[in-house]
Amino acid sequence: MTRDRRYRRWVIGLLWALVAVWGWAQPAHPPTGRLKVEIFPAGAGSVTLDPSGDLYGGFYWYPDLPTTVRLTASPSSGYTFVRWEIWRSIPVPATGNPEERSANPTSITLSYTYPDWTVRAVFVRTYTITVSANPAAGGTVTGGGTYAHGATVTVTAQANPGYDFLNWTENGTVVSTDASYSFTATGNRTLVANFALKQYTITVSANPAAGGTVTGGG
Repeated sequence: MTRDRRYRRWVIGLLWALVAVWGWAQPAHPPTGRLKVEIFPAGAGSVTLDPSGDLYGGFYWYPDLPTTVRLTASPSSGYTFVRWEIWRSIPVPATGNPEERSANPTSITLSYTYPDWTVRAVFVRTYTITVSANPAAGGTVTGGGTYAHGATVTVTAQANPGYDFLNWTENGTVVSTDASYSFTATGNRTLVANFALKQYTITVSANPAAGGTVTGGG
């Protein structure tokens, strides 16, 4: 092998070595972020993302890090949003307890340190408690509204002057004789506070008894 050929091979080898060293010196390609969104219980609501990311394989993918994602929970009819449960990993269960947040919407940042996240929106069933007075002039009622499943509900009846409170009824059945009635919310309820006009005794008499007759007492 001539000196020129040896020199050319040496130069080519050196160039390849420089290319390899240059490649090793380049920063690694930034990781892709993944976001897993869960709804609990299933069908209780939905979550919108801004930016939305690319949904594939059950994950929202974000190629550019860091990326801050704004999440908004929307309950379905008959439910209310309770909280967020957040893990800085995928999949659930993750190590340790989740971070809990009550603010809605909320934001997370997919970063080089934490590229993968799991976010669960937790909802709870709600019920409508309707209260009314019978007759309407008999008194006032309070405590009606929307309550979460398992919440303690207290409805109160206050008689107007000239009336007495009788009872609470539901579908015509007496459920309580206490003006302040408490129960646990497990379903929609329609309660009626029943009032009645006060009754008075009118006593009449004649003096002297032999003097005449009187009527109208009762």
